[in-house]
Amino acid sequence: MIGTGITYLGTDASNNKDLVAFSLFPQLNLYAEPWQDTQPFFFVRALGPTYMSDKRLGERKQSERFSFQAQIGAGVYFGKDLNWLASISYKHFSNANLFNENDGFDVPIVLTIGRRW
Repeated sequence: MIGTGITYLGTDASNNKDLVAFSLFPQLNLYAEPWQDTQPFFFVRALGPTYMSDKRLGERKQSERFSFQAQIGAGVYFGKDLNWLASISYKHFSNANLFNENDGFDVPIVLTIGRRW
């Protein structure tokens, strides 16, 4: 599947406290066997082109505002029609060494609760 995302990244550093990343990404979902009113899954997002509102976050720096998003996680759809979602994942932004500075921005734990329509 193809998805889009808006990610807000913030830090408690004294400078360059936040940025917003706009991403378009391919996503591969691998589903486990359904169990009662749940559908567990594992997902991978790779090389999702991303535009960042800034090149710095705290002391970390990218050479350009262009980067890529990668994310890996697991979750479960639940409810009568499997319309609800809960997941946990790890997210990373970097320019894949296409430009000189590539400190990368990592989000070690992303918790998602949502509903699909």
